[in-house]
Amino acid sequence: LRLLTQSDAPQYLELRLEAVRECPEAFLEDVSEVERLTLEDAEKRVSSRETFPESFLLGVFAGSKLVGMANGFRR
Repeated sequence: LRLLTQSDAPQYLELRLEAVRECPEAFLEDVSEVERLTLEDAEKRVSSRETFPESFLLGVFAGSKLVGMANGFRR
């Protein structure tokens, strides 16, 4: 378990799309919105702490493969 970084963006994008397809009711975005995300968009999301220090995006890895993630926000 660790904070995601820009180098994780490709795997983040892949897992995000898979998650939205499998459980769309759990997300604010729909599949078409996630499909339109670019690698640059994903890099911005995983490095959002630079813009929003109260937020963070954690990743769970099996070896080097991203298999889970969770967003968090501090109050």
